[in-house]
Amino acid sequence: MRRVYVCHSPHENDSVYAENIAEYCANVGIDFRSVEIGSDGSVLLDVLQDEPDSVIGFNSLLDHAWIRSDPFLTIASNRRVPIIQWILDHPSTH
Repeated sequence: MRRVYVCHSPHENDSVYAENIAEYCANVGIDFRSVEIGSDGSVLLDVLQDEPDSVIGFNSLLDHAWIRSDPFLTIASNRRVPIIQWILDHPSTH
């Protein structure tokens, strides 16, 4: 079974987007995992160790993520894990 991780910030809109992707994945038979990334990006090492088929991140979250002294994107690339950076626009109320 394919496994997809969605890594998102604690922002409420990101959680909603992650839930929407989870619902889609459930409907098409993809194992889905959601990970909230706060100031500690070390949880991303667990994501890569689980050998996902791909990792989705919103906006520049994964661009700015590090595992110890290495950029997350470099580590993922070395492990040949496809990374999808989904650029979202959070609507303004003003």
